[in-house]
Amino acid sequence: MNIIRGVNLRLVNVAIWGNLYIVGLEGLPVRSLADLRGRRLVIPSRGDTPDLVFRFLAAGKGLDIARDLQIDYVPSPMEAAALLATGRADLAVLSEPAATTALMRAQQEGRRLTRLIELRTVWGEVTGSPTRIPQAGIVALPAVVDRNDLIQAFSDAYDQAALWATANPNEMGALAARGIEGLQGPAAASSLQFSAFRVIPARDVREEIELYFTTLQQMSPDIIGGRLPDARFYWQPD
Repeated sequence: MNIIRGVNLRLVNVAIWGNLYIVGLEGLPVRSLADLRGRRLVIPSRGDTPDLVFRFLAAGKGLDIARDLQIDYVPSPMEAAALLATGRADLAVLSEPAATTALMRAQQEGRRLTRLIELRTVWGEVTGSPTRIPQAGIVALPAVVDRNDLIQAFSDAYDQAALWATANPNEMGALAARGIEGLQGPAAASSLQFSAFRVIPARDVREEIELYFTTLQQMSPDIIGGRLPDARFYWQPD
């Protein structure tokens, strides 16, 4: 089946290859997941993919989540960023652009935060796969899954837009800030360099995507609808 959770989709590409970090107070002696033992960690959106990826990696590094860590869940990445920036937390799992937002806001508050651990590196260590996570990409929704001409035109335009965004981060940041409530242009621009932004057709990295899906399914069996999608899920041009 090419259906994820009951919705007929085609995955066109993967563009974000791991923008998850452990962000924390500068100077904390945290260089590996093992160094989190006994510490309080804020994680946004319980049961969402950043939470599942972190818990998988922590277990892979020998941590017992219930015993070794104190985890506080909050509703959103931006709320976790605010807790860090204002000194109400010292460590959090954050994706971009929330991680950059936390660093910039903390500086305004007289606090110094840093990205302590890059989770895509830990992913490579735990899985034995490349040090990247196929974290986000473009999906064709049911209304257009059979319109290869439209998908191809969009894919070509997206490739060009990605090249432009990489070459013009400040202009990209300004556009993003206008379209995403609560996002500041400088944070969006800066976060791009920490997002492993590279557009690759999904069909070319199916093995890595299936490893990612399988991992998520191990942590939360229903997250992709109970089984891996078949080959038709990975969009192929005519």
